[in-house]
Amino acid sequence: MPAPLRAEGAEVLALASDATTTYVNHYGDHADRHELRASSDPITAADVPPSWRELDLVQLSPLHQNDIAAETAAGLHGLKGLDVQGLLRGPGLEGRRALPCFLDSVDVVQVSETDLADLLGEQSLGRFARRFKLKEMIVTRGSRGATLLTQQGTTEIPARKVEGGDPVGVGDVFLAAYLFLRVSGRGPIDAARGATRACAAKLEHGLIPRRFQPEQADP
Repeated sequence: MPAPLRAEGAEVLALASDATTTYVNHYGDHADRHELRASSDPITAADVPPSWRELDLVQLSPLHQNDIAAETAAGLHGLKGLDVQGLLRGPGLEGRRALPCFLDSVDVVQVSETDLADLLGEQSLGRFARRFKLKEMIVTRGSRGATLLTQQGTTEIPARKVEGGDPVGVGDVFLAAYLFLRVSGRGPIDAARGATRACAAKLEHGLIPRRFQPEQADP
């Protein structure tokens, strides 16, 4: 995997691990099931190169409960976004116990609609956001777009319907596009609209087309 990334100009750091994270994904009409077969060693603060700690944006998408140490997120600067999916899945409560530490360290939190109940418990979405003083929170809802919560209120972001397409990785595309647009000067609503366009392009083409520009989202 590192070779094509380096060919595109990306700086890649591949660390040794006793195992490679391996999931078996089962997608159904009513619920998805994700079976963790093996998990990698955690990414610690010492693993992050000093120059990477000062980047404009950081996307945190842990694949399992021990994938990234909470203190690692705290030591990073710039706009930080967290997809909580991996922290909620798997046996035990390690990820849920670490979740408050992550939430204190990030600016944007993303959760899929299928994982929302596990995240909120008995709380409402608004109460959860207020409890952790979240600046921006995104609930992705597949073909129905997303719900965006900011300190100014809640906005429903529609999505263009796309027939077919592989849904794996679409949530990562949404958060990456959203963070990119935010650090590019777009407001939360425009950034969310651009992110839905990026997701539609991913579903249509498998990969984001080279000339695709999500920052050209409609105002």
